[in-house]
Amino acid sequence: QRLLDGNVRDGETIRFFCNTDAPADWNSMKELAGTYPQAVPFYGVHPWFSKDLGPGWQESLTRYAEAHGCGIGEIGLDALKEPPLRRQKEVFVDQVELACRLRRPFVLHCVRAWGEVMGVLHQYREKLPVFMVHAFGSSRELMEELLGAGGYISFWLKDLERRPEKIRPLLQAVPEERLLLETDFPNCRYDETSDIYTSYTECVERLYAAAAQLRGVDKESLQRTVLNNGTVFTDTAASRER
Repeated sequence: QRLLDGNVRDGETIRFFCNTDAPADWNSMKELAGTYPQAVPFYGVHPWFSKDLGPGWQESLTRYAEAHGCGIGEIGLDALKEPPLRRQKEVFVDQVELACRLRRPFVLHCVRAWGEVMGVLHQYREKLPVFMVHAFGSSRELMEELLGAGGYISFWLKDLERRPEKIRPLLQAVPEERLLLETDFPNCRYDETSDIYTSYTECVERLYAAAAQLRGVDKESLQRTVLNNGTVFTDTAASRER
């Protein structure tokens, strides 16, 4: 809320894609989006939080996801975290099915489980809405598969700064019309003592500076590209076809 207050104070017009992790987050996100129109809510269950879901969570998520101008996320699989992958996959599939049925865009999280994830995406390939691959840093071949399934490829600040040689060829290979960037704020903060709005704006500046340098383009044109690509995940996302 402090971050969004700062955005309003400075008269900015950017949008914030706001993911949720678990059912306990959904109502707060709904209230936040109702107060701040620049906040685009994504309702979902992150794989780390897929163990202790109470009965009826699917129905509850459906009610939230039926709202106009929202998405589903952050969803996916993480082989390095509990609960077991089998349980994570059950929850992931439920959410992919919901995204397909409601034509909602979704944010995809995957760590060391790409075979399982691609199996699900191929299973629903003819029905998939647009989706964003969070913090991509895998192979060129996998990136091509994800693009073929309709995905948008997003790179995050810490990878750009800490693994530039790994990320550079991927960032340069993504088609301009499928490229996204993300701060994953507050996970990009280096100075935990600084004001949250100042921290966020610094993260955005570092993000675009690093990405422009690695892709070999000027920062202003890159900002226009990402802003244009991001519109598919905003108000019209629910009805937009690939």
